[in-house]
Amino acid sequence: MKVPLSWIKEYVDIDLSPEEISHKLTMAGNEVDSIEKIGIIDNVYSGQIIDISRHPNADRLSIVKVRLENEEYEVVCGAKNISLNDKIVFAKEGAILIDPYSEDSKQVKLKKSKIRGILSTGMVCSSKELGIGDDHEGVVILPKDTKIGIPISEVLGDVIFDFELTPNRPDCLGVLGIARDLGAIIGKKLNKFDTSYNGTDKDSNSKLKVVIEDPELCSRYTATIIENIKIEPSPEWLKNRLIAIGERPVNNIVDVTNYVMFETGQPLHAFDYKKIQGNNIKVRRANNGENLVTLDGKIRNLDDSMVVISDSNRAIGLAGIMGGENSEISDDTTSIVLEAATWSPTNNRQTAKKLDLNSQATLRFEKGLKKGLCEIGLRRAINLILKITNGTTSKDIFDINTEINIHTEKIFFQYEKIKKVLGFEIKNNLIEQTLELLGFKLERQKEGWDVEIPSWRPDISIQEDLVEEVARIVGYDDIPTTILSGAPPSSQPQNFIQLREKISDVLISLGMYESINYPTTSIEGEKRVLIDEEETKYIKLKNPVNSEFPIMRRSLIEGVLENIANNSKVWKEPIKIFELGKVFHDNGGRKPDEPYYIVGGFAGPRNEINWDSENSDVDFYDVKGVIESLFEEINLQPNFEVLDNPLFVPGTSASIKILNEVIGVLGQVNINIVEKFSSEIQKIFIFELSIEKLFDLIEKNKNYTLKKFSEFNRLPSSYRDLSLIVNSDIFVQDLIAQITKNKLVKNINIFDVFEGKGVPKNKKAIGLRLTYQSSNKTITSDEINKSEQKIIKELKNKFDIDIRE
Repeated sequence: MKVPLSWIKEYVDIDLSPEEISHKLTMAGNEVDSIEKIGIIDNVYSGQIIDISRHPNADRLSIVKVRLENEEYEVVCGAKNISLNDKIVFAKEGAILIDPYSEDSKQVKLKKSKIRGILSTGMVCSSKELGIGDDHEGVVILPKDTKIGIPISEVLGDVIFDFELTPNRPDCLGVLGIARDLGAIIGKKLNKFDTSYNGTDKDSNSKLKVVIEDPELCSRYTATIIENIKIEPSPEWLKNRLIAIGERPVNNIVDVTNYVMFETGQPLHAFDYKKIQGNNIKVRRANNGENLVTLDGKIRNLDDSMVVISDSNRAIGLAGIMGGENSEISDDTTSIVLEAATWSPTNNRQTAKKLDLNSQATLRFEKGLKKGLCEIGLRRAINLILKITNGTTSKDIFDINTEINIHTEKIFFQYEKIKKVLGFEIKNNLIEQTLELLGFKLERQKEGWDVEIPSWRPDISIQEDLVEEVARIVGYDDIPTTILSGAPPSSQPQNFIQLREKISDVLISLGMYESINYPTTSIEGEKRVLIDEEETKYIKLKNPVNSEFPIMRRSLIEGVLENIANNSKVWKEPIKIFELGKVFHDNGGRKPDEPYYIVGGFAGPRNEINWDSENSDVDFYDVKGVIESLFEEINLQPNFEVLDNPLFVPGTSASIKILNEVIGVLGQVNINIVEKFSSEIQKIFIFELSIEKLFDLIEKNKNYTLKKFSEFNRLPSSYRDLSLIVNSDIFVQDLIAQITKNKLVKNINIFDVFEGKGVPKNKKAIGLRLTYQSSNKTITSDEINKSEQKIIKELKNKFDIDIRE
């Protein structure tokens, strides 16, 4: 969020440099991402127009005479918004300005020049030429009380802070929240914030009826009718302020609603009163199939989960998100209905996501604004609109509050709580001053304070929240360092953690990327991979952070497939990712089981694109090779057995065994499941391993040792090829397991598997290359021959193989 320093100074008196302000606010939890200085340009001054005449050679141009204190200049100007005695921004020769006609905001140095035969010795500037806005149709008109002849930096110069705010502080999405924090840090109260206005005794609000059909979705609705207004451009101060924070000025009414939203954090909306049919406003659920054209010109298809503001016949706005075209403010508007309400954050967020429609209002409502804020925002907007438009309104407002208490939320704050939580004492007077400067009201009791929570702080609910408020304002830097009492705990081996870290390190070294997903999901989302699971087994959260993900995940597969699907839309290189984390299983009413699993996913080409080599897609054996390399690094030998699992394409999956125990699976994901994730790559392979089972096997195996470095065998090796004819149902790994029992065989590679012409029916030919090597001597040909004959004999006895000639 962008906040001008000049705006902050309206509410709190400060005499600090921008860098000091940035540091103090950042250390208090409001991180300043960047600082930008605007309107600071050499050779540009405030001036006054003392004469205007028509250009003799151009109907659309004027000759303007400008006074700068003791100097006068004659310039050619094309702006139509100038009048005699206007205070304007004048650039002398040599000023560096923005070229308004360049696409990349190119800077140019101003020179004297003849325009249609008349010498122009300077320029009357627009906001775009000054780099403080996008308007180039007219020039900047300064306030009438502006002193002439002073550098423009003293008039328009400002500092813009760009804040990176945390989600729990919606109050800081208004400038008042930032100013209030800064005031508390430096020990100063906020200047008066004016929400008063002179309303008439005439009950103009009797012209409208307001009904809330679903109080759970709108806990408070405030509104008023403002009459006798004229729609026109906003005053320069209002336009400039909106431009400074990156907002486009529209007209005086819309600009005030935006201004107040950025000022207080409370979104507002204005309807054209004459466009409200039946003089009724109803807050209701949308009808299935109902349509609304929003202010961005798009047709929105609604359903009954969404909330709309409607009149007697149709929807006229999406509650808390965006208004409708059918009730928007236009140049002919003379009366408006101004609303400020409190909407359900969950419903607001869900509707915005369904419609892919995010707005500044949604950004605030989805964080859960307290309903006491809407009246403050409404009265502030009325105050400004009446000043700007000279409109009229009633003293009273519509105020439909579905709950009795608005401002009476309190917390009892014990005196000793600060020391218990922070470990050191803060004087009670400083605690009281800090909280009161933040807007809390305190009443001393015997054991502590009754603290009333202000209407703009939805994040405060328990004593620890108040402790945090005091700590961050007093300053985390000022918390004294304390020495731990007693001896530090001794370091203990953490084998399980080491195993997890080892697995991650190995997979990363094999070219995979680690992903970390949220541990919550939805029933519908997880059912995409957990087929035929009972809903009663899901662990549901009582208070989910996001209502769209109300259950704890039971598998990592969904998250990894979602990652692959998302990457497939933008990434054409190999996709190799894994996630190692907890899943959550119901334990019959007891504490849930939280075992660790790891899931790896592979998709796309096998290798990165290379100009001098062909590339093919990743396949089953690539994944199998990763598993084998992983277990080689942790000194274990995996075995693979054919697996029938609906998650995988038949014939392309296997279980993974260690010491005859199944600890995981791998295979190609069934195409029906892949389609549920909208992946642009259809061929996806995954593996899943239980870290808990693997660890238990290692712990139980007394003979297990971690892989250690061993000296390279310096003795020569020899290889022999075997071509075998075996039954089609024989697994190659069973053959390899039998051959490796021979101590002289150090490695086996499969170089051929063939079925078809020349091979008997129901048989297959398998080519194996056996590497022979001894660790203590050079083996002879006779020894190799004896080993080979022994291997063939054992294979014939166990698998009924034949040697292919």
